Amino acid sequence: MVQYPFTKESSEAIQSALKNEGMVCFPTETIYGLGGNALSLKVVEKIFALKKRPLEKSLSVLVDQEWLGKLAYWEDDKIDRIIEDFWPGPLTLVLPARRELPEFLKGPNQTIALRWSSSSVVQEMIKLGECPLIGTSANLSGMPSCSSSAEVVEQFGDQTPLLVDSGVLPENPPTTLLDCTRTPFSFIRSGSIDQKILEDYI
Repeated sequence: MVQYPFTKESSEAIQSALKNEGMVCFPTETIYGLGGNALSLKVVEKIFALKKRPLEKSLSVLVDQEWLGKLAYWEDDKIDRIIEDFWPGPLTLVLPARRELPEFLKGPNQTIALRWSSSSVVQEMIKLGECPLIGTSANLSGMPSCSSSAEVVEQFGDQTPLLVDSGVLPENPPTTLLDCTRTPFSFIRSGSIDQKILEDYI
């Protein structure tokens, strides 16, 4: 378990985990997440196994500005406006995936679910690992999401990966999930960003 802000030692531990196909549990602006190098099939398989999550369910990916354009493409100005006004933040966008991406990263119809998180922990981890991160919730499939490091340990037990401990997080709704590959754009899940606000953009 490591604390944030990272020390030199904890930064090295995070970096080692991300570069060696390990997993990390970490706080986001909503709940605790579970992730690792999103470009590694081995990491994705480990995450599905740990969560006991059905393989047909795709995973979202956490990015920064550098990785956004490497993973997705679009030509719709509405998406640019949404990104400019709501990212970084608790909004996941389903976008057209770049053709060269591995299939395990893609969802139905060659899509990818991306989020630019406002969490400073997430942003620093992306830089340390030099990779986008899988950004699923740190919980067993079918169990409640975790808002504290203690809840993460309670669910995963001795299988808990390296854990960034930020104690108890404030109660927040989940991220809003918007599919930008449909016409018109459609909401998959309502959450932290009010649907009525986003409707003005779509």
